[in-house]
Amino acid sequence: GHAKQQQKVLGIVSTTGVYGNHDGNVVTEESALLCEPGSNADIYRKFEEEWIENTMEHTSDCNNTTGPRQLYIFRCAGIYGPSRSALHTVYKQGYNSSLANQTNQNATKTNRIH
Repeated sequence: GHAKQQQKVLGIVSTTGVYGNHDGNVVTEESALLCEPGSNADIYRKFEEEWIENTMEHTSDCNNTTGPRQLYIFRCAGIYGPSRSALHTVYKQGYNSSLANQTNQNATKTNRIH
């Protein structure tokens, strides 16, 4: 009989920063990647492209037993790191107490991981 070959899966963590500035429009997984060339987000975009390319090459080779068959890219917003948190952002941009007390129905939506 034929031995059942296990499907190989690879997941990588990237950033929503690869989407760049969409001027306040809703961004989905199908949105264009508009990050600034040379930015940290652009490094992630290139990293994603290399893995996509690598995975596609391996997927087309039916006899390959070393490369992943499926690739999942997890684009996270608000990845914390040195000098990269909500508190650092407020500190760098300044805090406006009058704006903090206002209710804004069009508030910016984001998610954070830690």
